[in-house]
Amino acid sequence: MSKVISNDAEIQSCVSNHSLVEIWVSREFDAHCRLVEYNDQVVRTSDGFYYLRTNIKMRLTSFSI
Repeated sequence: MSKVISNDAEIQSCVSNHSLVEIWVSREFDAHCRLVEYNDQVVRTSDGFYYLRTNIKMRLTSFSI
């Protein structure tokens, strides 16, 4: 099972390392993407999408593009 990303330090690590993550919204898979920035309310992906942090789960993935 992949690691759930749950705090600012883990998100910052993903941003710094250009890690590929899975975004899950309401238990439904939404995207494989890289995180480029974040704040207390949202994360932004390399595709330009914004997600409310309270509405998603993020997981590190072993899938690579």
